[in-house]
Amino acid sequence: MSDVAALDRHRYVSLATFRRDGTAVATPVWFAAVGERLYVFTAGDSGKVKRLRNSPRARVAPCDARGRLEGGWRDATARIVTDDALIRRAWAALRAKYGWQLQLLDLGARLTGRIHRRAWIEISDVGGADVVPPPRNTRHAPPEPGRSSTFRPGRAPAWIAGLPRFHATDWRTRVIRQPRGVRARVCV
Repeated sequence: MSDVAALDRHRYVSLATFRRDGTAVATPVWFAAVGERLYVFTAGDSGKVKRLRNSPRARVAPCDARGRLEGGWRDATARIVTDDALIRRAWAALRAKYGWQLQLLDLGARLTGRIHRRAWIEISDVGGADVVPPPRNTRHAPPEPGRSSTFRPGRAPAWIAGLPRFHATDWRTRVIRQPRGVRARVCV
């Protein structure tokens, strides 16, 4: 399987473009593969476009919607596309991949007039992963032995038990009940 096909299985890719001083700036973006190239669209006045005008150097990595990496970085070359036929093919590939979400985004862009200010980016020469992917998110890992992951009414997790509890007594004051039973009145 090629690197582009491996990336195309993901919904987002982190596109890192480089400033003049060599600092990478990564942004999660939607993308679609057409052949051995990836296509991305963005606002025409965005930082990505400005940085690509200075240097075609880029890196890509699979990520989630917030930009947390799900794989290793791959070196690539990126350029701004102006050919209408190529833009139509890229848009059709994005529409096939993202469906109603892209149609809704396009509707909003048409209503605000931003659809005509879009810039299309072609990412080519995607190399193999050169960085070991980070460990998977353990937020949804199974609970430790002896601990239940189900909610039990009346039992707060340990990190909540140390927080002060607030009870409203009237509209001007609140009683703060500290964990050891000490009470204090605070004006709101």
